[in-house]
Amino acid sequence: FNQLITFNDKAQHQWHYKYDGLGRRIEKYSERDNTTTKYIWDGDQLALTQTFKRDKLIHQRHSVFHGWELLAQQDSYQDKQTTHYAVSQPNGKILGLFTPEGELTWKAEKRTLWGICFDWYQFKYPNPLDPEMLFAGQWLDSESGLAYNRFRYYDPETGNYLCLDPIGLSGGETPYAYVHNPWDWLDPLGLARCHGLPSTRKAGGTGKNYDPLNGQGLYILRDPITNQIKYVGRGDAPARGIAHKQSHDKGHLVQEIIAKNNLTKAEAKYLEQRLIDHFGGAKSTNPSTNLMNKIRSYSKFNPNSGTYSVAGDSTKWGDEIFSDILNGLK
Repeated sequence: FNQLITFNDKAQHQWHYKYDGLGRRIEKYSERDNTTTKYIWDGDQLALTQTFKRDKLIHQRHSVFHGWELLAQQDSYQDKQTTHYAVSQPNGKILGLFTPEGELTWKAEKRTLWGICFDWYQFKYPNPLDPEMLFAGQWLDSESGLAYNRFRYYDPETGNYLCLDPIGLSGGETPYAYVHNPWDWLDPLGLARCHGLPSTRKAGGTGKNYDPLNGQGLYILRDPITNQIKYVGRGDAPARGIAHKQSHDKGHLVQEIIAKNNLTKAEAKYLEQRLIDHFGGAKSTNPSTNLMNKIRSYSKFNPNSGTYSVAGDSTKWGDEIFSDILNGLK
């Protein structure tokens, strides 16, 4: 599986890593400290870690997950056992741990978008309750600063993986890259995006809860008599539908929402343009089109056109979500 097996730090202290036949890391050993950490898995999810000092068990941690979100961790020492509950961001990054009484006992350090830590103190004096996780499915190694991501190791310094994607270009056109936006996308196995096709996502917010960056909707307007698609739009889909109903030129058309405010802006831009082209083009490029769209979704001179043209990810991903959207049309 082309996994990391040895790491030497600047002081030439050495760590060794072992894996099972499925490529899951099962052991980490420090020569300097004579410390071994063993990892016990539940499928692709890490369930239990055990730390041994000179072959004597000194610490055990049971991690409880809901999907890829940490819910709780139980730490057992020779003389005590503690339980803490986690609060996480949507991308799986843990914000803090709380006791059953609600006391905050561990708070996540400040990091950049790609995971670089701002707080040097955190490394020099680590909190023993630290879950040692970066993003969803990533187990952070303090000795290297790398994050073990099941099939690969992620480097926050570069925002990339150390080795090629095991599934090749199926994971995107840049096989070393992490997700294009760590705030909104996940890659818990180090293989491919886990944002999911639009048809599988939960509906996003509308009105005051509308998110124009990561929660855009996509819709069409049909002629109720001919059933012909007359307009393609994006944005806060329910709100846009109300506005169209009150307009003099589109008030007679019927809205059909095909993405329920659950697209990134780049995806929405991409899909809007693909659908416009698919159903005849905008009037600016095809005066005889049946669509009422006057202009394209974005111009080739738009500074973000490169991002929009690949749906914020890759041409392959764009094709996948476009096919998903077409399948959802009535």
